[in-house]
Amino acid sequence: MRSVLIGLPILALAAILESTVLPDLALLRGRVDLVLLLTLSWTLSGDGQGGALWGFVGGLWLGLLSGGPLGLASLALVLIAYLASQSEGRVWSSHVLLPLASALIGS
Repeated sequence: MRSVLIGLPILALAAILESTVLPDLALLRGRVDLVLLLTLSWTLSGDGQGGALWGFVGGLWLGLLSGGPLGLASLALVLIAYLASQSEGRVWSSHVLLPLASALIGS
């Protein structure tokens, strides 16, 4: 329950920053996706179902703040969280740079 109370404002703030400030900030011809990074970090920390929930809620925030379809970002983030949770932490704990590489590939 506590993680939900903390997670909702964090996801809202990340979605607002991603929709307003971060489109102007180019990083190697790409852009930073904060909601994706939060979803992946929550999933890779060992809570796959919580990561899918964070992806769904973060995707709803992104859908509300963008002009795109409402559920599209949620669907993509839940799918990414599901795929990341399939290894159950065995692959991610083997090397420090693997979670960073997955975030880079996912972006």
